[in-house]
Amino acid sequence: MERKREKQFYSGLLSGFLAAELVLLSDAVTAFLTIRVEAIVFLLAWLVAALGIHFCRVLTPRRKKRFCAGILLTVLANWLVSYGVWYATCRNAAYASVDSGKETLFEDKNIMVIVPHQDDEINILGGVLEEYVAYGSNVRIVYVTNGDAGGIPETRLQEALAYGEFVGIPKENVIFLGYGDQWDPSGGHLYNAPEDTVLRSCFGREQTYGLETHPAYREGRAYTSENLMSDLESVILEYRPDTIYCIDYDAHNDHRASMLWFERVMGKICREQETYSPVVLKGYAYNTAWHAEEDYYDRINILSTKNIFEEPFFQQPAVYRWQERVRLPISMKTLSHSLISSRAYESLEKFSSQGAQLRAIQIVNGDRVFWQRRTDSLCADAEISVSSGDAALLNDFLLIDNKNLKEQEYPYDSVWTPEWEDEEKTVRFRLKEPSDIYSVVLYDHPDEAQNVSNAVIRFDDGTEVETGPLCASGAKTQIPVEKTGVKWVEITLAQTQGECAGLTEVELLPKPEQDSGAFLKTMDMEGNFVYDYYFAQKNAAEFSLYSHGISNFRTEDCVIECSSAGCEASFTEGNIRVVCPEGETCVVTVTHVPTGICDSIRLSHLGAAKYYLLRWGQQAEAFGAFRARQMAICRAARVLWRKIV
Repeated sequence: MERKREKQFYSGLLSGFLAAELVLLSDAVTAFLTIRVEAIVFLLAWLVAALGIHFCRVLTPRRKKRFCAGILLTVLANWLVSYGVWYATCRNAAYASVDSGKETLFEDKNIMVIVPHQDDEINILGGVLEEYVAYGSNVRIVYVTNGDAGGIPETRLQEALAYGEFVGIPKENVIFLGYGDQWDPSGGHLYNAPEDTVLRSCFGREQTYGLETHPAYREGRAYTSENLMSDLESVILEYRPDTIYCIDYDAHNDHRASMLWFERVMGKICREQETYSPVVLKGYAYNTAWHAEEDYYDRINILSTKNIFEEPFFQQPAVYRWQERVRLPISMKTLSHSLISSRAYESLEKFSSQGAQLRAIQIVNGDRVFWQRRTDSLCADAEISVSSGDAALLNDFLLIDNKNLKEQEYPYDSVWTPEWEDEEKTVRFRLKEPSDIYSVVLYDHPDEAQNVSNAVIRFDDGTEVETGPLCASGAKTQIPVEKTGVKWVEITLAQTQGECAGLTEVELLPKPEQDSGAFLKTMDMEGNFVYDYYFAQKNAAEFSLYSHGISNFRTEDCVIECSSAGCEASFTEGNIRVVCPEGETCVVTVTHVPTGICDSIRLSHLGAAKYYLLRWGQQAEAFGAFRARQMAICRAARVLWRKIV
């Protein structure tokens, strides 16, 4: 009887092991086919397979042993062959750096990056900071917190310095404000703390600090919201960057607080510093990077950032429009058709304490996306009067606000809302001096249920403009007016929907746009930025052009050059058509003649065999380097652990 139980136990163990091998093999196949399967599916498949194998009378323990050995040998053989293919095709697959036409975008700028944690700068600007440094710009990174909630502040601060050194940013340009990361659960968030109230961080600190060799910007400052904003204002005004990159309202309270602190400070600067109007670009670290789709290996050519206002990563609140994003190209020197041998992956390894390199397939894309906020609005220092409500909310630079970050309440606390009984619902901006106005920008309530259906804009010359329905969800509605010598502007909410309809911000803009740098970039016909592009079987492909900051851009004003006599490049119905026979490689340069701005890309026709070998190598890398951390057995264990705990 004892021997029989031992035999059954041994047989069950073999069944489980054999089922695990089959599931692992299935996981590898789905990875190679780029099919995403949820962990719970593999767990259920393993349970079903284990039970089926265990109770299958045909599969005796001896046969199970043979099956286990056979499948194990199959898996090992597949891995060895895949490794050989990967080593031969991907190890030396770095992009050829052929582009040098981005001077107007990256050269001689004074850049400041403001982020909450050590690794957020690479999430929003990885591959772009390298370009600024390469073109001779002065780059500073300002970290609001020390990221110390996990108990390893020294590690995280050292990682930030190492990353700066890796991309060429001097240590003195890495600035730690030195505040806490997250806050004691017994209280609220520091952003919402009462005036002059000192809070204790999760790490147990109450004063700013840094490293002994690299102290905080103002060492020993008490943890108050006022001190943090004072430090942030001071560091901006001390260095007066011409371009500021800052985190936006991400799915993390410290990200959200950093964004809100910055916008409050920026609003104050706009009101008090008449001669200082930096370009401000806001970006997300989560939906565009850390939590983005795992799409690096979906194509052989790199893909651009996907729309974060659509499923499955729907960004809330949706105060921006995807089509209004500013897209920045990244350094070709950071890219490779083999991700783990690229400089992009190497830079992510600098933040190994956060496992940033394991998210490379989500973080690394062909562009970085931002939304520009104007800092030259004439509303900043205008005299504002309203028929009812809080007038100060209309020029505070805040599109959203949240009086209770801890409870994750809706961030609708920055809306000028006229009283329900107010029949006028009017705001007037009296300018300091007669000014030219190019356009009026109105931001609606971020809540989709609270809308302005129509507003009337009146000017001191007696003319009126009706807006019609404003863009919902707090996005901007820009109304061109082109007025000269304006003394005052009056806005009346003529028709509204919802009990709290109103405006979060009003901008009176004196010119079409602020100069954030002009550039040209080649795209494939799906809108992905192109760098070192591989053809598959077809000899020809079409491309389009993305331009930013080039006034009245037309493709008719561009010329094309092709470096290889065996290839051809020409304009066809507004698009670029490139013919590249098998085995040929060429560099195509598109130049906008009036400005001299250009973009160069490298194109290669590998042929079907080499193309699919490279594809095989990429998928082997994807499974071996990234999917292995999520393979069926590990994922099943995680699911079980979560269920138990």
